[in-house]
Amino acid sequence: MKAFFIYLFLFLSFIYGEKYTFNEDDFFLEVKDSYQLQQLLKKYFGKDMKEDKKELKIFFHKLSTYSNMESKEDLEKEIENLILIRQDILDSLTTLIKENTKEDKRFLEKGKTLLKEYKYKQFHNHLNSFKNKEKGEISYLQGKTYEMELNHKKAKLFYEKAIEKDKNNYLFLYDFSTLLFNLKDLEHSLVFGKRSLKIIKRVYEDKPNHQSVATIYNHLGLLYKEKGVLKKALTYTKKALKIRKIIYQKQPNNMELGNSYNNLALIYQELKDLKPALLYEKKYIEILEKNTKKKATNLDLAEAYYNLSIIYQERGDLEQALKYGKKAFKIRKKVLKKTPNHPDLLSSYNSLGFIYQVKAEVEMPNVFIKNDLDNVQKIFKEKPNHSTLANIYDRVSVYYQEHGDYEKALFFALKDLKILEKIFKNKPHSLELANSYNTIGLIYHNLKNLDNGLKYTKKSLKIRENFYKNNLSHSTLGKDYGNLGLIYLDKENFEEAIKYLKKSIEIKKENSSKKELANSYYNLSLAYQGKKDFQNALDFGKKNLKIMENIYKKNPKHPHLIASYGNITYIYQELKDKKNFDIYMKKYSQGKK
Repeated sequence: MKAFFIYLFLFLSFIYGEKYTFNEDDFFLEVKDSYQLQQLLKKYFGKDMKEDKKELKIFFHKLSTYSNMESKEDLEKEIENLILIRQDILDSLTTLIKENTKEDKRFLEKGKTLLKEYKYKQFHNHLNSFKNKEKGEISYLQGKTYEMELNHKKAKLFYEKAIEKDKNNYLFLYDFSTLLFNLKDLEHSLVFGKRSLKIIKRVYEDKPNHQSVATIYNHLGLLYKEKGVLKKALTYTKKALKIRKIIYQKQPNNMELGNSYNNLALIYQELKDLKPALLYEKKYIEILEKNTKKKATNLDLAEAYYNLSIIYQERGDLEQALKYGKKAFKIRKKVLKKTPNHPDLLSSYNSLGFIYQVKAEVEMPNVFIKNDLDNVQKIFKEKPNHSTLANIYDRVSVYYQEHGDYEKALFFALKDLKILEKIFKNKPHSLELANSYNTIGLIYHNLKNLDNGLKYTKKSLKIRENFYKNNLSHSTLGKDYGNLGLIYLDKENFEEAIKYLKKSIEIKKENSSKKELANSYYNLSLAYQGKKDFQNALDFGKKNLKIMENIYKKNPKHPHLIASYGNITYIYQELKDKKNFDIYMKKYSQGKK
């Protein structure tokens, strides 16, 4: 493990720009102490690492900038993924050899040999000399190999050439889409992903439940989730799951099914629809446990337990949240014991502290601040501006918000912001800053300090509009517009309130739960009442009521439903419509009894 820490210092220097002492010769001697890591690297490079220092160092740099690695386990996963890509290339070459003439077969066999010997430069040069330049497969193989080498610029170029030569090859389109997804070019990734789906559905018209169709549906689900278009993410992920259930009906514990369940759980969690989120995360954990030999040290299982704990927290079931939070913490503590400031370990530590706070009624917040927070601050004594410390301040702030102590919530939110402003001083348009500004805006709003609420919410919105300029229907923007609309409503600036609430509603129609949408209709109704425009107030009040009646049809005395009846009653009173006033006053009165 000593070797891993030397490597960790190397890639942290690229991420954080900090200076670390690094002895190259010592590193490459020490790396041999970790047998597993050594074997993975030898698999990738095919050479003795002592003789390959320069290439290995370049490779580490590429991995550190391309991935978000935090541990040796992350590094191993990245390298294993690259080995899988390499095997895909060899398989594609084997298929291509079978489909070609004798002369071309010999040429491609030589290319396969070069690839097996890890002679990538010669492999690229060899393919470039292929006489049949019209074959899209050759450009595709070039792109795939460059992707494996983490040369994404050239990979993109050759994928584009492959698609230009064969516009109807769903595999070219799909792999290009996944590359663009990994490069965070979501708009173009979606274009090619959709084209791939359209073609593969035609190819497998007689086999609509083919594995490849499910793979592309799943990919599109992940894409839409990343874009924040959650309802479409749900649609495509469910389609992938439906096919996989048919394929694996005799293998109910297949990990592809498990991954679909996990994806659905995460989408439902973002939609705040916690019942199905809980159901699917439990299904995922059941499959993961059956496929895991060493449960006590499996970080994927720890992450699943952690996610389940968070869902239980959000549902208010603190006993179950604590149970699964402890399970996650136990694994992470064991695996990451030599990296005590690993973000996953600290998030578990912080999450457990949060649960204990909520369970403790009165004194626990003081105990947490005195003990747990002090312990975390000791860990970061040398780095008082570390992002994890900022996250913990944010979490404490959330706790106080949920308990209505907005003064203390503001104190910790401002501590969080102070660190983030130092971390992102050269990146003032960071989403992390936007999140912090938004939190502070909400707290000021609750403190009835509307001017500061407006100031910080606008700061947040400015960053997010810039970040999502190519995707202005992102769910986060819908929430921001709604928050801004509420502040203007409280300031009695009804024109601005209506403007932002309408923007919020347009986005929430696609990306939010029915309950959130109903709340926006209710607020818009209030804004029109402020303008004395009671006809529009009635229209949006009725839209709110229709959703509320559907949600609470089994609970006709729910306070939210009664409030909706009260709102409509008031509007009919102002419209001097006695008949409808009497109808809704009766409903309102019955609900209040």
